[in-house]
Amino acid sequence: MARGAASAGRKPRPKPDPKRSKSAPSWEEQLFFSRLRRHAKVIYVLLAMVFVFSFVLLGVGSGSNGISDALQSFFGQNSGTSIGSQIKDKQQAVERQPKDVNLYLDLAGLYQSNNQEAKALATLRQARQVAPKNSDVLSRIASIYGAQAGREGDNYRNVLAVYSQNVTTPPGLDTSSQIGQALTSDPYSQALQTQLNDAYTKVITAYQKVAGVYKQSAQISKGTSDEPNALLQWASAAQSANDVGTAITAYNRFLKVAPDNPNAAAVRQTLAQLQASAAQPQG
Repeated sequence: MARGAASAGRKPRPKPDPKRSKSAPSWEEQLFFSRLRRHAKVIYVLLAMVFVFSFVLLGVGSGSNGISDALQSFFGQNSGTSIGSQIKDKQQAVERQPKDVNLYLDLAGLYQSNNQEAKALATLRQARQVAPKNSDVLSRIASIYGAQAGREGDNYRNVLAVYSQNVTTPPGLDTSSQIGQALTSDPYSQALQTQLNDAYTKVITAYQKVAGVYKQSAQISKGTSDEPNALLQWASAAQSANDVGTAITAYNRFLKVAPDNPNAAAVRQTLAQLQASAAQPQG
């Protein structure tokens, strides 16, 4: 009876509402979510800006190197503009001081750095008119001519390689004989022969120009410490131009001027070979 009375006296507990089964968020959580909602638009905008930045500047999905390409293009354009402005400034300086050889040398150097070889040569020729005996001007002209001769030599070797691969005659066969002419008289062989002859002529002509400048340099430097080097360069260029007589003359002058030069032994050896080849009868 006592237990029944006690149970009857208790009030039944209300059943939990399923919609309110979770506890209400605390004030800290309410503050966090409210802040998040307030700044959501700002975050979305920032994310969009990051995406655009990475797409455009870094080149995402564009097939380019992004920022590296852009920087290279920027600095490349600035570099070209810088050389152009330097050339313009130096041209104006030459106009103001047309007797200053160093300005011509500087301007020619700028042209060369900008791959304008013809303008560099024209500028150096103007400098020669101002100072015909200036060794620096002659040396710069000779260096450009030497570079041109080197390129012609490379071209000749390439043409010779093609000719050797496509035009062959039996060993010991005289190409001027009737059989030799028959083997090399086809149009293709004749075209290759013409190309080879033209390439060889260009090499000879280019080295003749180099030799001519070094000859003038040797004349200008006569009696000075620069004469032996100028004679060596003259002799070498003449030898490359297949001008054996001029090379022998220049080498002999070198040995007379500088018999104790460190290069004297090599020059004597080369001179002996040239003299022997010059003594052989020409067939």
